[in-house]
Amino acid sequence: THKDNSRDMISKGRGKEQFKNGENHKNSKLTEKIVLEIRRKNIEDGLQSTELAKMYGICQPAMSRIINRKRWSHI
Repeated sequence: THKDNSRDMISKGRGKEQFKNGENHKNSKLTEKIVLEIRRKNIEDGLQSTELAKMYGICQPAMSRIINRKRWSHI
């Protein structure tokens, strides 16, 4: 079954990248400190996702997901 295959994959160390969060992921452009800074600037300074995306060099949809805690939700 799918569940058995998933357990087997994890037990044999396959596909680990898909389970890494945040700055532990090899393709991460941000750190936890920067994500907290982004959220603070959005709330306290009223900066929008478009402005923040340009400041931090990521696309606007990714910035929106960070602000709305759909990404980096573990912090």
